[in-house]
Amino acid sequence: MPTIEQAVKAYITLRDQKDALKKQQATELKPFSTKMDKIEAWLLRELNSNEAESIKTVAGTCYRSTRTSAKVGDWEEALAFIQEHELWSMLERRVSKAAVEDFIDAQGSPPPGVDIVQEVRVNVRR
Repeated sequence: MPTIEQAVKAYITLRDQKDALKKQQATELKPFSTKMDKIEAWLLRELNSNEAESIKTVAGTCYRSTRTSAKVGDWEEALAFIQEHELWSMLERRVSKAAVEDFIDAQGSPPPGVDIVQEVRVNVRR
């Protein structure tokens, strides 16, 4: 049986080796990610210029998707609004994206203090 000191030392050594491997992999993967980002940007431009949501090819399909995120720009204002209207479903450690989207659908705009960010991305599948 190892001592606690030996176990701690082994754990730290393994953690350091794991971190070094992650850094090495990140470095090795960067050229792939950069090229894929450029292809995604080009595909999105093509989808936009063709006014298409998706384009199917023999090799696969590229399609647009929108990712929505809701972040609070002013906590005091947002929290006061949520409390006043008893919209507790909007609260998590962050505001609930789904509840904010429902609110926008019903009211036409986000609640006060909440900023909406939508990112249109291109996806590729086989």
